[in-house]
Parts: sequence; C-alpha cells; structure tokens
Amino acid sequence: MGTRPLEGIRVADFGWIYAVPHATAWLGALGADVIRIETSGAPDLVRFLTGTDGSIGANRSGIFHAINSSRRSIALNLAMPEAQEIARKIIRQSDFVTENFTVGNMAKYNLAYDDLVKIKPDIIMLSGTPLGQDGPLAGSVGFGPTTQAFAGLCHITGYPGSFPCGIGGTWPDFAVGTGMVFFLLAATGAWWRHSRRLSWGSWLLSGAVLGLACVAKFSAVLLLPIFTLLLLVRTVDRQPIAFAPGRRHYTLKSWSAKLATLAASSLTQAFIAWIIIWAFYDFRYSAANSALPKQLDFYPPWASVIADHPPLSGVVQAFSQWHLLPQAFLFGFDHVMHFSQGRGGFLNNAYSNTGWWYFFPYAFLVKTPPATLLAFTFALVLAVWHWWPHQGSFDACLQHVRRDLYRVTPLLVLFIVYWAFSLASHLNIGHRHILPVYPPLFIAAGLIARPGAGWRWRAPLALLLALGLAVSSFGIRPTYLAYFNCLAGGPDQGYQHLVDSSLDWGQDLPALSAWLHTHRRPDEPVYLAYFGNGDPAYYGISAYRLAPYSMQEQWKHWQVLSRGLYCVSATMLQDVYSEWRGPWNLAREWRYHQLLLKYGAQAPPQLNIDSDQMKEIDRLVFARLCLYLRVRRPDALINHTFFVFRLSADELKPVLTGTIHDLNAAIELAYRARHASGP
Repeated sequence: MGTRPLEGIRVADFGWIYAVPHATAWLGALGADVIRIETSGAPDLVRFLTGTDGSIGANRSGIFHAINSSRRSIALNLAMPEAQEIARKIIRQSDFVTENFTVGNMAKYNLAYDDLVKIKPDIIMLSGTPLGQDGPLAGSVGFGPTTQAFAGLCHITGYPGSFPCGIGGTWPDFAVGTGMVFFLLAATGAWWRHSRRLSWGSWLLSGAVLGLACVAKFSAVLLLPIFTLLLLVRTVDRQPIAFAPGRRHYTLKSWSAKLATLAASSLTQAFIAWIIIWAFYDFRYSAANSALPKQLDFYPPWASVIADHPPLSGVVQAFSQWHLLPQAFLFGFDHVMHFSQGRGGFLNNAYSNTGWWYFFPYAFLVKTPPATLLAFTFALVLAVWHWWPHQGSFDACLQHVRRDLYRVTPLLVLFIVYWAFSLASHLNIGHRHILPVYPPLFIAAGLIARPGAGWRWRAPLALLLALGLAVSSFGIRPTYLAYFNCLAGGPDQGYQHLVDSSLDWGQDLPALSAWLHTHRRPDEPVYLAYFGNGDPAYYGISAYRLAPYSMQEQWKHWQVLSRGLYCVSATMLQDVYSEWRGPWNLAREWRYHQLLLKYGAQAPPQLNIDSDQMKEIDRLVFARLCLYLRVRRPDALINHTFFVFRLSADELKPVLTGTIHDLNAAIELAYRARHASGP
C-alpha cells in the first residue's frame, strides 16, 4: 500500500483500559510505531474481561486485543528506578507520550511532563484524565462510566423510578446520520474554499473531509455531482483562482487553466480520501479477520446483491478483484445500492415497493415544526424583497441576485443535488434521510435576525419563531422521533402518515414495560408485535411474539391467540413489511380459512413455525388481526408508537375465526364505537 501517513513517528504509550489504547490503536493503524509500556504490578483490567467464547482468564478478552492492536508491548515495574530509566530511554526515541493515569501517577514515577522535557525538549504528551488536570476533582479515579455520570447521561437511561444507570448500547444510525450531515457540509465547504484559493492546507483539508464523509455514510457518493457542479461554477466564473503551492503565487484567469487545475486537484483529493478509507479498515482487504474461521458468504449473498444494479456491478467487481478498496466497504456500498432499488414503503395508508416522488417533501412538511416552516418561508420572502428592483433596472437586479447566490453556492448546490436525489429515491423509509437539507435552510433563516432594514419588526418576529420552536420541542420531549406537526394531526395521528424510522424505531420497549407493570391484570396474557432488534425479556416483558415467525434467529412456537393484552408498535400495526399487507380480499380470505382448518385448532407446545405454510398462516392471522386493530380505538397509546388493545375472547372470535361477513361486522362496530367518542 506504500508509505502510511504516520510512518517514522514513535509513540510511548502508558495508557490502559479503553480511552488511550483505543486512540493509539488508530495511530498504529496509520503507521506510527506504538510501544505500549504496561505496569507489571497493575496489569490492564481489560485483559481479564470474558472472552468471546465465554472463557475467563488473562488475555482472553477480545476487546483487549481489538483496542491494543498495531503496537509493540513491554511490561515494567515502574516503582523500580531501573524500570523508570528503561521507560526514559524509550521516551528519548519517541515523538509522543500518551497516558491516562490518575493525576499525579506519572510524577510519582518521575515521568511527568516537567521531567520528560528535560530529557527530550520537543516531546508531546497526551494526558487523558476523566475530570481534568486541575481543580477539586482532578485527583478522582474514573473512566467511561464516571464521565457518563458527571455528564448527566445516566440520568436519561435506565428504568422509570429506579436508580440512574450507564448507557448499555449505542444508536449508530442516528449518530451516522448526524455525522453525515456534518461531513456533507464540511466536504462541500472545504472543496469550495479550496477552489477559491489553491493551497496545500486547503487541499489537505478538502481531501481529508472527503475521506471522512466516505467512511461516515455511503450517501457520500452524492458529493461527486456536488463537486462537479461546483467545479463548473468556478470554471465559468469570471473571478480568478489564486494558486499558492508554496512561496510563489499564481493567478489563474482562463477557463481552461482553472478547469485543468481544479480537475487535477480533485483527483489528488480523491487519492487522500482513498487512503483514509483504507486506514479506517486497518489497511486490510478481507472483511473477516484471518485468525477467525473462514466465512462462507455475506448476508444477503453478495452475488444476489450485485445483480440488483448491473450498471455498477462491473465497477464494484473490478474494485474487488484488484483489491482497490476494502472488501467490507465494497459490500457495504453494494448492500446500500441493493436496498435503494426498492423496499417496502408506507405513506398515508398506502403501500409501495418503489416509493413515491413526493415522499420526502411530504415528510419534510409534516415532520418539521410549524415555527421552523414559517422561518423558512419568511426567509424566502425577505430574500425576494431584498432582490426586488425597487429602484434601478431589472438587469441590475439580476446582477444583485447573481452576486448573492454566488456567495452561498456550496449550500445552494448541496441543497439542490440532495433534493434531486431524494425525489428520485426508491428508499422511502425515514425522514432522517433528508437531514442534510436542513442546515442550508437554517442558515437562510438567519436572514430574519440579520441587522439592517426592517430590524424593528424582524427582531420580534425572530423571537416569536424561536419561542414557537421551543414550545414544539418541549411539547414532544423526550419522544422526539415521534414528532408530527398539526398538519398531520399531531403525534398521535403520525402512524397514519409515516412509520419506520420516521416514527417507530424500536425505542419504546422501556415505556411499554413500565405501562405493563402498572396496568397488566394478574395472569393476563401479553401478545407483542414489535418493530426493532431489542430483546423484550431484557426489559422484563414476558410476551408471545405475534410477528414475525422468528425472533433472535429462533423459531417461535405455534399458539392459538386468545384473550389478553395485544401490544403492537406502529410499523407492525400497518404491517408494512409483510407480503399480506394492504386491503383484504376474497382470495386472501379463502387462503386464510384453508390454512386455518389445517393449523388453527392445533396448539402443540413444540410445534415450530418453520414450514412455508405455517409461516403463511402466521402472517395471515396477523394481517387479519391488524385489519381490525387499525379501526379499533386502542386502550392505551404509549409514546405515540405502541398501541395496546385489551381484547376478550368474544371480541377475537369474529376477527380470527369468523367469516368475512363476521369480520366486516366487527370492523363496522369498532369504527362506530371509535368515532362516537371522537377521533
């Protein structure tokens, strides 16, 4: 792969536990020579964590080996003067020293920064302490859970009414989405800045941010048309480009010189991004660790994934054959392209596998707070008013518009390109996918509060809009994902408009558990249809899973449904990802009763739902049940996402075993009961 960025750099690493070893692992992956100096009298506690195979003992921990990769290691008893001298010899030949001991420990071993600069004046030291180097808490011992508690994170997790507890997991899709918003903006802005003044600093910044965008999310592919449009704008623009590769400065005025220089610069930036992608995969092509048993294939199989987008299959296969990019990165890109061709979607009680062009505009309209929509509207009105030719010619007005738009070209191009791809996208599952369009709009909304003409009326308006946004935010907290504005009828009606990650992403198992603990009757059965990957048992929920026919990769047993509490999350209530979704017809009714005669009366405790016919009747039972539940008023609605129905045996009988006329009568009765007491 050639020379890595940090080759020739040496790091003396005194770190332990997680923070500093994880940081120096990245330095090692980038080529630095990391020498870990571990205290023999107090070995790293992570060494003794349970191994991936459940074994217990020193050096069995998988996470220890993961975060301590890419380094050499030595154990020293730093309490001994001889060991301290060995450590100082290593430091004399190092560029960096890293440690995360309690404040004062390095000084106890005569290895504090003041001691080290005497033997190597240019040494750089990184000290990672949880509560700072000075102050009343500096001497406190702590690591991740300690900082969670001090930062307040423990207060917002755990069980209602119980003690605070540390975070037990992550929210990768949310974090990745937020990160991609930043990197799209950063990459676009960095490239535009570089195109105005070509220097080594702006070149490195633009290439680095491009690489980070690529590893943050695969939608970074949109940067290609964004950069192309920006390049064309700078090429045809009359303003020259300052070219400063060193002490000498050049001015590029002709369109051909600007095009050639910017194109060459973009290619070299792509090279920087390519290096960063490889660095994030430890410069290893194989997706699997060579020390582990050889994998059979990806899931879904790579061959079936590639077949879904033949225009790109040749490129991806060539990159894979020649090992031009890491295998995991290439499969991840293919996987995203596979699902972007079509996936079950739901919008306003309608279903589609290829989506709707207006899905994201509609999601934007109903998921954005009214105050924010008004701010965007007023900003547009102010811009038009500012450009309107109150005095002077229309040509002068156009020049004014052109000059103002040029100043925000990166934001404007990002906004247009992202919306263009969103309108053409077949992956209509979540409002989160259009998050990058908001920052340009927020910046534009700043026109309202900008000092100048009309400030006397614009300042109160900005204050009112900010107050309106605060009211919307506090009104929905802490269930922000379930927010829908008044155009959709509010959060309680959101499930009729959008589901999946626009509303229901498996976040409310703790709230359901708390509700069941309070309202469940003794010996009352619980039936659960939950959209998410969480384990209900972890939250103390003992329930029979309604759908799908397997859970945590284990087949569930067949069970005849009876009276009890039916808890159904919004996405499952709309049955979006079932082959039996949508209107019920005579063909489905016939198939339902045909299979019901075979399986419906059976309830053997060990009969797994593992045959195609049993999977079919299991889904048909759930589809017929949801057809009724979507009309019936829920007995409880938890955090706008979980619908709870207390159903008796008499109420279930026409729904599950009755004729189609019995089903229609039950639905009609539920409809009248619901609307007799309001929506």
